[in-house]
Amino acid sequence: MKQLTLLFTYLTSFLVSAQSPEYWVYFKGKPHAQQAIAEGRLAIGEEALEKRFLRSVPIDAKDVAVSPEFTQELRNMGAEVIGTSRWLNAAAVAWTGNPLDLGRLECVRKVEPVSRWGAGSAAYSHSMGSTSLDYGSAAQQIQLLNGQSLHEDGYTGAGVRIAVLDAGFANANAMTTFDSMYVAQRLVDSYDFVHGDANVYDAGGGHGTAVLSCMAALNPDTLIGTAPHAEYALYTTENVFSETRQEEYNWIFGAERADSIGCDIINSSLGYYDMDDPSQSYSFSQMDGGSTVVTRGADAAASRGLLVVSSAGNEGFSSWQRIIAPCDGDSVFCIGGVSLTGAFALFSSRGPSADGRVKPNVSAVAASVQVANGSDVPVPANGTSFSSPTIAGLMACAWQKYPTKTNWELMKAVEFISNRYWAPDSLTGYGIPDFSRIDELLSAEGAMIERRSLEVFPNPSNGDIRFVLDGNEGSASWHLMDLLGRTMQSGTSENGRLTLSPELPTGAYILKVVAGELIGFQRIQIR
Repeated sequence: MKQLTLLFTYLTSFLVSAQSPEYWVYFKGKPHAQQAIAEGRLAIGEEALEKRFLRSVPIDAKDVAVSPEFTQELRNMGAEVIGTSRWLNAAAVAWTGNPLDLGRLECVRKVEPVSRWGAGSAAYSHSMGSTSLDYGSAAQQIQLLNGQSLHEDGYTGAGVRIAVLDAGFANANAMTTFDSMYVAQRLVDSYDFVHGDANVYDAGGGHGTAVLSCMAALNPDTLIGTAPHAEYALYTTENVFSETRQEEYNWIFGAERADSIGCDIINSSLGYYDMDDPSQSYSFSQMDGGSTVVTRGADAAASRGLLVVSSAGNEGFSSWQRIIAPCDGDSVFCIGGVSLTGAFALFSSRGPSADGRVKPNVSAVAASVQVANGSDVPVPANGTSFSSPTIAGLMACAWQKYPTKTNWELMKAVEFISNRYWAPDSLTGYGIPDFSRIDELLSAEGAMIERRSLEVFPNPSNGDIRFVLDGNEGSASWHLMDLLGRTMQSGTSENGRLTLSPELPTGAYILKVVAGELIGFQRIQIR
């Protein structure tokens, strides 16, 4: 692996006093960003730049570090800068003074309080069960998704880099399950953002180990994961002894480091809504894709070209019931849970998002998932913590096969090959993907290019619609279908415009446009 010269801005101190309140301090722009871009002074390395170029993801101000002059102004006031986020253009600070004084700095746009670094009871959203090529005990959970079809074609995640943000990876470095990852030097980075060191094996328990095993396990006849030859970066961002917004900015620090070293995928089997300090908890109305700190960070990661795969949550039996951040993000691939037979797992969090978007996006096995949680003997475990990495691993295999596709194309393709695509619901979203069909959407001969080329606006619409298929507004036939695939209205257009009957009920529909050999599909909301 080539050495990278990185302009990281990491945590300057993790162990701040429990008596010091913390704040997110957001800055007004990055005054020297364009000059830094022109001179190549970026906070990402060569491998990340290569992947941006491969997938046509532009370089912009989010790839430039927070202005050091701004953070120095905070230090000059006596604030302790815990860390910075170049994506949010913000700093996490410990500050004992009046927060209004921080807001008076000319460089500061706003100040947002964060709860104290507590040490209360653990508040983990994704519980594990403890009951009891050959995939071993993992066969059924992979075969439900037809994931073996990618493996049989030789795509096992090789060359794809996955960051795992979790609570700790106890004993992972001493298990046969992960031997090949270490021997082949496919562990490319690790860091504990909770304690401020590189040892991710001594704290946080085995939750991260179990999550990792769903992807990276390579123990033939015993347990094989969905991406056994991928590269991995392991980051501890979750403090299992508390639930505070500290963990949200740890998440962002980990995601930015993942971006900097050229990771392709982030798996996040974590979620946030209920904090130790009730004043810092979120309401469901804030699961709208933009209100929580961690969701804004996750969407920023997606804007950098990373595929962010996140657990829906295990709140089905709780009073909350719904999805949790960051999987409410519109660019975050939210994974729900089913049983080994494909039935909805009742503990899995429900959708939609607070603003009505389909969530979860898709679902995988979350009940009685076979994992390695600290030993080489697989055990069954429950939680969407494990459906998320199962999907993330198979998407890594698909990305290995089609490396020039974007994260968005990959997400839309996996939604389309799922069994409820035409009738998504609030339980499993678009349903269970069939990865044996991925070529239909992503290959040069497949239909993904045509389906992705249809633009429809305005959307939502009152019935007067303009569409552009493959960049053209020419003659085409169109069909408006309901979510069960039934044609509700149809017609022809000579100028890329159509008008729907006013009697059409409001709701979600699928617009299909055909022009010669081009076929485009787009979901549209009719008001």
